[in-house]
Amino acid sequence: MISKLSFHEFLLQSSTKLNNLDVFEQLKQRSQRSGVIIKSIIYNGYTSSEALQTMQDNSIEQRTRMRINAEIEKQKNDLKNLRLESEQKRCKLESDLEKLKLNFEQKCSDMKLKFDLENEAIKNDYKIKLNELEEAAEYEIEVKNLKINEDYLESLKNLNVDLNKYQNELNKSKFKCEKLYEIV
Repeated sequence: MISKLSFHEFLLQSSTKLNNLDVFEQLKQRSQRSGVIIKSIIYNGYTSSEALQTMQDNSIEQRTRMRINAEIEKQKNDLKNLRLESEQKRCKLESDLEKLKLNFEQKCSDMKLKFDLENEAIKNDYKIKLNELEEAAEYEIEVKNLKINEDYLESLKNLNVDLNKYQNELNKSKFKCEKLYEIV
């Protein structure tokens, strides 16, 4: 059961009631049974011996000190917990930031590699097409040169030029004909 008043407040407000005999009903009844008649009660206040008072003061002081120390320890623990939580949050944020940074660098590297591979494929396709065009152009040039040479030899034949003699003359001169075509 908890009182609305502390012991000290009770003593200040209710100590005058303790001088009234009606408050001690049970004491009156028991004393009448034993043949003692109580006419009045005088309350002198709460006093104790000096040693008992010192013990109570020391006890109160010790309990107060223990409560203060407990509160200080609780505050220290709360502060440590707060610091640890803050440190954990900071470490988690740093870790998340590092992961994001690594993911970004990896994506950039992947994109660069993909770009380089696509660029290399385009270059290779370009080189292949260029080689095909060069080969086709060289083939056309060779076909046209052969046609020109054939037309030239045909015109020499139409002029009744002896192609063997012509070839021998060419061999003697500084120009050489690598191929001799006989047109029939």
